[in-house]
Amino acid sequence: MKLFLAVNCLSDYAPDAPNSCLVELSDSDLVRIATLQKLVTEANAYSIEALDCYGTWSNLYVTEVTNDALDDTAIAAIESADCRIEAESLVVRQDGFYFTCVPKHAPDSELCTTSIVPHSALTSTPIYISGAA
Repeated sequence: MKLFLAVNCLSDYAPDAPNSCLVELSDSDLVRIATLQKLVTEANAYSIEALDCYGTWSNLYVTEVTNDALDDTAIAAIESADCRIEAESLVVRQDGFYFTCVPKHAPDSELCTTSIVPHSALTSTPIYISGAA
C-alpha cells in the first residue's frame, strides 16, 4: 500500500521541514499497525509511538504531484526532493495513525507530523493520498 501524505511542522519558521511524506507499507507493516491499534484500544490509551524509519520525506507539496496513481515518474520526483530528517516514528491511535520526524539537527520544536490516516483506508484502496495536514 502506498501513502502520500501532507506534512505539518510545529514551527512556521523551520527552513528544512518537509512538506510531504511518501510511505510504502508492506504486509508486515500493515499487520504491525493493526496490532498496535488493538493494543491502544485494549489499554484505552491515547496512542502508541514506535520509533522506526518509514518512507521518503520530501520538499514537494502533495498538490504538486498530479499523478494519483503514484507511478515511477511521480515517485522519482518525490524522491529527488527528499529532506534530511531524523527521529522518525509511527504513532498509532484508535482512530488512525500518522508519522513524525524532525529535520536533521533541528530542535524538537520543529517536529513534523503527517496528516492522520484512518484505519479504514488500509482496506479500502491500494493508494491513499491526503492533501491536508
